Amino acid sequence: PASVVGGAAALKAFAGPFPHIRFCPTGGVTEADYKDYLALKNVMCVGGSWFAPSSAIKASDWQLITDNCRKLT
Repeated sequence: PASVVGGAAALKAFAGPFPHIRFCPTGGVTEADYKDYLALKNVMCVGGSWFAPSSAIKASDWQLITDNCRKLT
């Protein structure tokens, strides 16, 4: 989980000694901080459950999930 091991600050620090490694942080990434991760050169994407909550999946509420994803751009 990215947030537990130092979040965006840790991944920024990893860029120095590991310049060729790219990350896909998940676990604790939120709507409030996903852009901080994506701003880093060593982050190619992020994962998060906030845009596709299990309740929406169970209810087949694909429109809510689509709307949530569109808000992320």
